[in-house]
Amino acid sequence: MLLRSPSATTTGHPLCVHAGELVETATFSSSSFTYVNVLTLKDFENSMKAKSKTPIRYNTVGTRLLPEEAASIADAANASGLTVSEWVRQALLEGTQCPPWARLMLGEFLALRSVVVDLQRDLMQGVKPSTDRTKAILDVADSRKFALADGRLATIRTAREVQAK
Repeated sequence: MLLRSPSATTTGHPLCVHAGELVETATFSSSSFTYVNVLTLKDFENSMKAKSKTPIRYNTVGTRLLPEEAASIADAANASGLTVSEWVRQALLEGTQCPPWARLMLGEFLALRSVVVDLQRDLMQGVKPSTDRTKAILDVADSRKFALADGRLATIRTAREVQAK
């Protein structure tokens, strides 16, 4: 026995994909009847979750693109072996974080700045830079560079949040 074809009322329903499949028949107390093992919506969602390896995402972000922009994104996604959706998701999430190389460069720049300022201060006070004093200044700068970089990045994030409000 076959299930009926999908109609206008059932098209799009999750179980509509089963239309046309063979339905089992069984005999019970000498009367033959047809039965269909129908999944409840909860069972259907659970079966879908079991098959999916990625978590269900509920929020969406949309944008309009020029044909060249869409082609560029599709090419980048294909080159990385990802779907366009996954590639765009990763690109957006990476955009919210400071890349490690940028944090390193900012830390090095701020460390160099502190070395120059400390040496200049010593020269202005008439203290000649010795090897020990220079090593101490460099050690302090190296130990503080990531804390300084993280502080500046936090300031930028806070300023962006204030502007967004």
